[in-house]
Amino acid sequence: MRGPLFKFVKSLWWACPMFIITWILRVVGMVLPKADGTCSSTTDPVWVVGYFSQATGLGEGARLYYREVKESGRKVFAIDISKSSGKAAVDEMFQGLLFTPRNCPAQNEAGTIVFHVNPPHIMAALWRCRELVRNKRRVAYWAWELEEIPPFWVPCLSHFDAIECPSVFTADAIRRKTRKPISVHPPRILERTPSQRNFAEDGKMRVLSIFDLASNISRKNPIAAIKAFQSAFGNSEKVELILKTNLSAHCLKEFNIIQESIGRSGNIQIMARQLTREELEGLYCRSDVYISLHCSEGYGLTIREAMEFGLEVVATGWSGNMDFMQGPKCHAVPYSFVQVYDAKLNVFSHMKKQQWAKADVAQAAEILRSIADFRKWSY
Repeated sequence: MRGPLFKFVKSLWWACPMFIITWILRVVGMVLPKADGTCSSTTDPVWVVGYFSQATGLGEGARLYYREVKESGRKVFAIDISKSSGKAAVDEMFQGLLFTPRNCPAQNEAGTIVFHVNPPHIMAALWRCRELVRNKRRVAYWAWELEEIPPFWVPCLSHFDAIECPSVFTADAIRRKTRKPISVHPPRILERTPSQRNFAEDGKMRVLSIFDLASNISRKNPIAAIKAFQSAFGNSEKVELILKTNLSAHCLKEFNIIQESIGRSGNIQIMARQLTREELEGLYCRSDVYISLHCSEGYGLTIREAMEFGLEVVATGWSGNMDFMQGPKCHAVPYSFVQVYDAKLNVFSHMKKQQWAKADVAQAAEILRSIADFRKWSY
């Protein structure tokens, strides 16, 4: 029953008018400690709070942040606030000890605590860590995908000393609403030697797209990637589109939409299961092109990873990924601005007066063909 009940409560929450959500968070914030600038200036140790046991972009962001701090020689603790933990695939992604807010070492020490949690969930995370945050410099690490943050983010700002963002795009959006110190701190992706395999060396050109169905299908926009691929190559058996995603009871509707878009295209496959880090890296290494016709990205972690593995990257030329999409293998897809549309009841349904990018599918298809032509690949 917990699943359906949670889904109902979540739908009810996002159905509330924005001013009610903002008011609720202000009331909740009254019982939570605010950042008043009097915390210790000591920066170490560092406590990183996040979804360490979840195979999501937010979870990976927390894991990358923890690894960066640890490799710099600083003392750091990983505080896991995931709903579930101990998944084998995640264990292989994260090498370190996981603690909860209650069993974390050195709870009363001064230092820095960094929350990889976006509003409104940040308030629940603060409540769970209400003892841990005392006498510490509090940092919120936030990513956002539109040019303005929602009004209910504003009261959350008062609980932090500083904000860190993965991209200039997100930092600019938050900076418009606060005078708090804001810095751009992109994830430190592991540098890799690009795959030495030849283009389509096994006789098939593979195009890869990775997205989380729970992250909002309208924003990730995999349907546009499917259409661009179909327009570029039809049903050619010499090319293949791999859609790596997840599947849960909460995303069946979105999964069915993708299947309907694929139709009878035999050269498109869906990989809907959790992968280990080794399996994910193998998937990148077997692929030749990465495509993401998103409407907006706070950063674009999978796009960045694909670049590190040496793939040709075809992505919407707007928002966070433009911080790093540079080089001969990067192909920014032209776009036009459209009003935000949210097919799934979510926070973006409250932001309809804002705009995001609609990638030009025809141009994306032309770019895909041009990559194949440049590589002298007959499709």
